[in-house]
Amino acid sequence: MTDLPSETYVQAAIDRILGYNETDSVFDRVVNALIDWINSIEVSVFGSGNLPQVVIFLFTAALVSGTVLIAVRLLRTRSLAAGMVVVSCETDPWQEAAIYAARGDFRRALQFLFVYHLQALASQGLIEVHGSKTNAQYELELRRQGYGHIRQFHDFKNTFNASRYGHRDVDYHTFANWRDYCVKHAGGEGRI
Repeated sequence: MTDLPSETYVQAAIDRILGYNETDSVFDRVVNALIDWINSIEVSVFGSGNLPQVVIFLFTAALVSGTVLIAVRLLRTRSLAAGMVVVSCETDPWQEAAIYAARGDFRRALQFLFVYHLQALASQGLIEVHGSKTNAQYELELRRQGYGHIRQFHDFKNTFNASRYGHRDVDYHTFANWRDYCVKHAGGEGRI
């Protein structure tokens, strides 16, 4: 009768075949699995499985870079969303703009003017306001609707974005220009 190999010997043989080693870190296992996946793609696409390591490295680097860029963009979007002016604010944005303008804070006043303008466009059925939308998406909606003042909206959006996200100061002249635009095109009432 032949002696069977020990359980330890069998486990070691299976680990060698499967490429698993208890001393491998989780990172090593993930990298090895990624390399195996890339090799399987290589074989299915090129039929050889003998691509130079440089090509595999470049493919892996591109994959990792793309993943990192997507993650950074998602994190950046969430951090910007945390500081957004809420479009459906409880107070009247026109009144808030007047209050901040009276204090000489034209940057904040302009931001409320922009919110007022978005609400006015929504009340006219030109856009649908939602907290997850970007200003670029509102501009796209207006373009699709054939909004006649798209160039002015584009400029207003850029001025708002620079003041809100770029922390750029707004002087009285700039504020007054957009206030007058809102009076003319969004039904802004009264003088600020």
